[in-house]
Amino acid sequence: MRKTIIKTVGTAIILGFLFVCAYLLGTTQVTTVIEVKEVEKVVEVVPDGYIALEHCIPLEDIACYYLNDAGYLCVELKDIQHQLDDTHNNAYMNVLEGLEDVTEGFYNRYLDMTTVIGYSGAEQGLQLYTDNGCGYYLEVMGEVKL
Repeated sequence: MRKTIIKTVGTAIILGFLFVCAYLLGTTQVTTVIEVKEVEKVVEVVPDGYIALEHCIPLEDIACYYLNDAGYLCVELKDIQHQLDDTHNNAYMNVLEGLEDVTEGFYNRYLDMTTVIGYSGAEQGLQLYTDNGCGYYLEVMGEVKL
């Protein structure tokens, strides 16, 4: 029985010694590899179907919308200086540069009916009076049927 104990202890010591030698041999053969990657340029990719911020009006800047009498969609902006009210973003004048300005034609073609304070009828038309003292005469061409 004594021989088996000595044999078992001897085997455990020899195996332990071999494991320690294998570990030390493995760690001395490994070299540390350091890999350095540099980012040259960060590119923002805009997916198909999206408009880049510098070319659009963000939804957060739209206060409301309405359809005008010609059926065209019109929007009102909350912020009219810079996109998202951030001076680092594009100014709205830059966004609108490529669009046609029809302001003068709009005001010369339409009468703001909220300014009308009175009217009088005539045989072939209608006289409208506004709060700023101006009067407009609408002449009806042809036969008037009621």
